[in-house]
Amino acid sequence: MATSFELDPEAALAGATRLAALADELASSAARVHGTVIDPFLTGPGAPERRDLVADRLGRYTAELAELAADVCRGADAARAHESRLVAGARQLESRLSTLPPGRR
Repeated sequence: MATSFELDPEAALAGATRLAALADELASSAARVHGTVIDPFLTGPGAPERRDLVADRLGRYTAELAELAADVCRGADAARAHESRLVAGARQLESRLSTLPPGRR
């Protein structure tokens, strides 16, 4: 079942800004995790590998989130451009209709 919705460009851009901020936070977290010094004698075997795995996952999530934010921005820009074309088309149609004789409107 297809769902139809209307995109509010301003709300989408605000959401994209929040997503980009979250991506920045994730990137910082990934760097902190990756930079954490682990003593394998105190934490047990495999701890550095698990740390690197977590940092790698955070990095991938960061990239996906940044890509999503960019997609939202592109969608908002497209919606804004479409809305501008619709308004221009409506004005043009209204202008043409106003030049018709009253019986042909």
